[in-house]
Amino acid sequence: MNQLNNVFKTANSPQPTLAVVVPVYNISPYIRQCFDSLLAQTYPYWVAYVIDDGSTDESSQIVDEYAIRDSRFRVFHKLNEGVSSARNFGLDKIEKSGEKYISVGFLDGDDWLEPETYAEVIAVIREYHPDVLFHGYSYIYPDRKQTPRFIQPRGLINRSAFLGAVFNDKKWKGSNGSFGNVWTKYINPSLLDGSLRFIEDREVIEDGLFNTQLAIRAQNFYFCDKAYYNYRQRDGSLMHGRDFIIRVEKGFLKALKVVKESSVPEKKELSFKIRHRMLIFLFEAEKRGSFLFLKDSLLFSYIAKEVLDIAVQQKNKKKLTESQFRFIASLAIADSSLFSRTLKSFPSLKYSKIYRLAFLKYLKYKVLSKLSFGDMRLRYRDKYQEQKRIYCAIKKGRF
Repeated sequence: MNQLNNVFKTANSPQPTLAVVVPVYNISPYIRQCFDSLLAQTYPYWVAYVIDDGSTDESSQIVDEYAIRDSRFRVFHKLNEGVSSARNFGLDKIEKSGEKYISVGFLDGDDWLEPETYAEVIAVIREYHPDVLFHGYSYIYPDRKQTPRFIQPRGLINRSAFLGAVFNDKKWKGSNGSFGNVWTKYINPSLLDGSLRFIEDREVIEDGLFNTQLAIRAQNFYFCDKAYYNYRQRDGSLMHGRDFIIRVEKGFLKALKVVKESSVPEKKELSFKIRHRMLIFLFEAEKRGSFLFLKDSLLFSYIAKEVLDIAVQQKNKKKLTESQFRFIASLAIADSSLFSRTLKSFPSLKYSKIYRLAFLKYLKYKVLSKLSFGDMRLRYRDKYQEQKRIYCAIKKGRF
């Protein structure tokens, strides 16, 4: 309580210190609960940048109503371009406002906050000065509220732990689902720097990629072990369909690229966390009944190549079954149909089909790299090195 009292002693000016980006699109049944939760905050010095992303229901009228009622709601109407575009629009407005906020947060218009959320957030920021603060959340179903169980204590954490939370590694597994979202995050405005933005690609899950960029730019992080955010679970969710799975995996690949191109000293560890999550997600997709289309997707062949060495380690530690490893290895060998006839020439080989395919592709590119010239030689040499790694990884898997 003393900590919260200090917040109000040092924040006795009506100048807002917390800016919140709220994207809105066709959620008229839920907006009032969301906005009323802002009005109910015990910490009053916030401002909401409400971005109406071309709503066609009553959402536009409702947000305008709140803007008239309270000047802390700053409403902007734009054409529909998706949630990433709306959030970026809000971030642009915040940076151009010229106001000195100490933190920037996010809130989706169909969710809501507990009354003490911002008071706690500001108190922690003033005491510990983290670049990024994040807290827990509750799942809200039509018939129940799922209360979280936190296994991580509150306090300052390092970059690796933060990215582990984002990609839900085993240390955070029991906490409260995944922290890959952005609406539990509060960031130092200096990190925005005119360039930290969401990718505006509707074929990619954008939150994980944004959080990866945060992990690279920020120096210190703080986890608050309370569920201040209420995350509404609505009917008709697409979060288990084929399109969602592909969007998630594309997001993983882009996040992995960000880490690989960074200069942070934890690059190898951070890459492992993302690649391990990619591996786990492949099996989750299989359990969801998405197994059939995975084999026909070049995207998943590329993903499997990224995680193959981890799969070998997991198999040798008996954490993967042989069938699971065969699944990953088969995905890793793209264009396997090209070798179906060639395989018939090797009836005496005792190796499995997957092993033979990898061995043949390895030999193919080895020969081509030696017979070609110029750019083609360089291209085949790269292919040869890649296939050599796959072949050796499968060999280590003891087929």
